[in-house]
Amino acid sequence: MGYYTATQAKKRLGDISDGMLRSYVQQGKIERVVPRERKQGFYKREDVDRLARTLDDFLEQEPGEPGTQFGLVTREDMPEVVRLLIELFGGEDSTERRLSWLEKNPEVAFMLRSKGKIVGCVFALPLTLQRIEAILSDPQPHSTSTITADDIQPIAPGRSAYFYVVSMGVKPGVTTVAKRTRGEILIRGLLRYFLDLGRRGVPVKLLATRTASRDGVNLLKRVGFTEIESNTLARNFIIEVERSGIPFIMLYKKALTEWKQEQGT
Repeated sequence: MGYYTATQAKKRLGDISDGMLRSYVQQGKIERVVPRERKQGFYKREDVDRLARTLDDFLEQEPGEPGTQFGLVTREDMPEVVRLLIELFGGEDSTERRLSWLEKNPEVAFMLRSKGKIVGCVFALPLTLQRIEAILSDPQPHSTSTITADDIQPIAPGRSAYFYVVSMGVKPGVTTVAKRTRGEILIRGLLRYFLDLGRRGVPVKLLATRTASRDGVNLLKRVGFTEIESNTLARNFIIEVERSGIPFIMLYKKALTEWKQEQGT
């Protein structure tokens, strides 16, 4: 047959919802056909399979820079990470504060290393929804300086998680192509981390961040973040996971669904 039923199409795409299937039809990614005198629609198999392959391949695309590695930041790495952050954004030495985050949760800081040196970093902080909303509405540009270890939430299967992404950047002084490549490696590494959370049964509800830089805005839009209203000079961006249909979120949802099925929940 050249068509899937709605049930088959949703299963092929990772057990997506009816609403998400309708969204793909509206976006023109899947053709829907309703035979005469029938109410039930059918979905073109070729389109569904192509979209499924796109979702499966999304995180396999790996921009290359020989010798560049993505990984977790350790206590020993943190002083070098902070020196990079000062180079990128200015400010004071925040080593102790960031180490306290790491002690509360060792999975909050990620880095890029090239030729033995740290050339990029990003922090993904699990906070409460209320804390994230307060940060997004704070007129002070350095509102994250108020985040303490007490704000960092645990990550556990079945426990809803809300993430605030902060301090993302790559070392300057390289070509535009190298800078963009490093940025892509950094963001794909972070996306793989969120995908792993799905495999571990962690229900991520929200990703949020803010930026005032043009490069930051462009990167967030390429990833699929949605810009929301801001009453500050910074621009606010979020991904509402349950409603999102961007490729890496769909992969995350698929992984979480498979975990739930394995657990019988």
